[in-house]
Amino acid sequence: EVVAAAGKLRVDRLALAELYGLLGADSQSALAHLQGEGHGSIDLDCTTVDARTSLDLRLALDLRKPTVGGYRFDEGRALLSLSFPVLPRGLSATTLAVERLSLEVDGGKLLLSGNIEKDGKLALHATIDALPVERLDWLHERTASLTGHALGEASLGGTTSAPVLDLQLALADLRIAGQPFGHARLHAELAGQEPSGRIVVQELALGQGELAVASRAPFDVSVARGAIALAGVPLSGPKLSFALGADGSLTHGVRVFVDGTAPASLLSKLNPLITAFGELALHLE
Repeated sequence: EVVAAAGKLRVDRLALAELYGLLGADSQSALAHLQGEGHGSIDLDCTTVDARTSLDLRLALDLRKPTVGGYRFDEGRALLSLSFPVLPRGLSATTLAVERLSLEVDGGKLLLSGNIEKDGKLALHATIDALPVERLDWLHERTASLTGHALGEASLGGTTSAPVLDLQLALADLRIAGQPFGHARLHAELAGQEPSGRIVVQELALGQGELAVASRAPFDVSVARGAIALAGVPLSGPKLSFALGADGSLTHGVRVFVDGTAPASLLSKLNPLITAFGELALHLE
């Protein structure tokens, strides 16, 4: 005998963390980086076959001020599906299907889709479209005058307890206090809750005119348990020659520093740019 029923619920407030709990994910899992509350509706389909009951849910939620890590969005929209194959064994879902998750801020957008399995296995893909870099909390706190946009694609595999990230990212139209500052392209391959791996900076160009410098070739930034290390990367231009370094944390902030030579006449132009973003040690010519 087959018995089927369907219904629709109105949701005034639902936290994404409550959905993760249905998959057995704790507050330390990779899913915890995406947080927010929403309102909307839930479609329910319940089927009983030979005293075995299954339940499928489809959620359509409007999200209020969602966050991903330290990045703040204005609003979002989520279409999610949950399957509960055998209800007598407890309310525990096998799969969270992210049909579409769209997060928006200042004309930029993050689109996410894929699946999260009961055993924590991740298969997610994201598209990054013109996200303003100044919405990243630690960057805004350190360099409030820096603006620009991030574009790219990312895949997230592994599991919720041991995620694996593959990210292609471009930073475009970077400006400090409204003045052009440069652009960059990078490819990151990172694994773990406290990520380790490497970031390959494929292209880096900073400044313009007589203040312009660029990398001569791609270079690697090492990442160990979230901490980054970079030293001695040459940047050069028509009048400037630097060695670039960086340290700090992917989650708490990065410090950039340069050491090199510059004509004394350029010092007054360089100092506001470099000290806005890191530390400066120049030898005057």
